[in-house]
Amino acid sequence: MRVALTLLLLALAAAGCSDKESPEPKAAAAPPAKQQKKEPAKPPPKRDLAWLARLHKWEMKIGRASAEVMTTAEAVRREGKTRRALRRSARPITSCTRTLHNKVGEPRPTAYGASYDLFERACGMLEDWALAVIANPSDRSAQQKEREAEDLASLADDDLQTSLRAFKELPRAGGTHPQSRIEPRLTRLVSSFVYRTPDPTYTGVEVRCWSKREWPRVKKELRAYTGIGDFEGFAYRETKISISPRVCAALAKLIYEGSRPSSGRDAFWATASVGVLSHEAQHLVDPAASEAETECRGMQNMRTVGRMLRLSGSYADFLAEAYSTYVYPYESKDYRTPACHDGGPLDSQPSTSVWP
Repeated sequence: MRVALTLLLLALAAAGCSDKESPEPKAAAAPPAKQQKKEPAKPPPKRDLAWLARLHKWEMKIGRASAEVMTTAEAVRREGKTRRALRRSARPITSCTRTLHNKVGEPRPTAYGASYDLFERACGMLEDWALAVIANPSDRSAQQKEREAEDLASLADDDLQTSLRAFKELPRAGGTHPQSRIEPRLTRLVSSFVYRTPDPTYTGVEVRCWSKREWPRVKKELRAYTGIGDFEGFAYRETKISISPRVCAALAKLIYEGSRPSSGRDAFWATASVGVLSHEAQHLVDPAASEAETECRGMQNMRTVGRMLRLSGSYADFLAEAYSTYVYPYESKDYRTPACHDGGPLDSQPSTSVWP
């Protein structure tokens, strides 16, 4: 389950030293120095969390600056601001390539190289757009340059994401397994719920259950690049869901072992796990919705998801009501909204008294 976007980023202090010294004159009779074998260079790391964090910070800054340029240009057109204010707001954009090189730097992992090249190209297009806006704030054709740069930056972002651990190849395996895997029954459920077909071959849906060993690494990498904090699951690319080992374990007990806990810790995790799955499935239904909207609709879908897990109607009702009473009220403010209540704007069945 995702939480609010933060700018809690890693900082990397880079220090360099030189092992080169001024050459001293050789003694006349001294034999030539024996050439020492060079140590083989260590291969570059396959992943670099600090670099991902720097890139995220840079992307956020460029995104905010682009929005400010558009707002300021509109104000200049209305004669509410001066050209000087526009030039000042555009500085981060006109120096996009320079700050990419200086603040982020070229990646060491070769897997990030193609994405970095795309970001460089997007910077060049953004710089052309900013200069065009400065020259003529009323030039509507400049908007096309901004859209093309945004599309290229999105392509770079998508390309980089595919190199993250969350996209690695996984085996398909059902039941209670300790290894990372694509869970077939949960995959079919989400495919049916989102795309109305249980065959993921056509939809590309994957529900990924991660092992206790790999899950922290998946989270750290994603957190570095996206700024997302702690979470039990996340949805991405409109077809993929990754969930934590304890959520997967609780769901496996429900669907493979027939467990139906009604109290204590097991009941809490049964409730939370169905809530997480429903929430992430809702992200695939409406990727543009906020976390609060997604959580509200996901909570209301828990009865449906529970029945699709082959839980009895009464037990699915129990989990949904328990979630509404004991989980939802204590979530962070980013996941709650005053619009989420019986008869409220986000009520999926306003003509009934069923809640959630």
